[in-house]
Amino acid sequence: MTHVEMSTAIRADADSLWHEIGAFERVGDWHPWLERVETEGRRRIPYDKEGRRHIETLQESNVHERRYRYTIDASPMPIRNHSAELRVDDNRDGTSTVRWSADFDVDGPDPSSTVATVEQFMRAGLDNLRQRHADDATPPAASQPSS
Repeated sequence: MTHVEMSTAIRADADSLWHEIGAFERVGDWHPWLERVETEGRRRIPYDKEGRRHIETLQESNVHERRYRYTIDASPMPIRNHSAELRVDDNRDGTSTVRWSADFDVDGPDPSSTVATVEQFMRAGLDNLRQRHADDATPPAASQPSS
């Protein structure tokens, strides 16, 4: 199983940021690679900019811990057994850290390309969130993989 984890510091308090990104169905509001997102109960169906459909199911959401876990049930990417978590941690200084992790099996001929695509997707979302909250006077730090 492959594990990918990334995080980025955001200039927003944790509760406000969670209000913005914590609703499972609202990923299309902040992720630049998504064209639209449909919902069906605990499922979201994001469509990427190429019109490809993914099916994801919310497994757990904890408002108090500002996190949710989900699985990808169907995707055009060559992955299977995908589970992920998105969380917002309070840095206690008016900023937050968004952490996004995923575990999955690669089901294709080019594992490194598949892992790179997952990393690029996560990085694009985190970078967009950081940029949306960036102070123009001070350039924000880039997203960093976590260990």
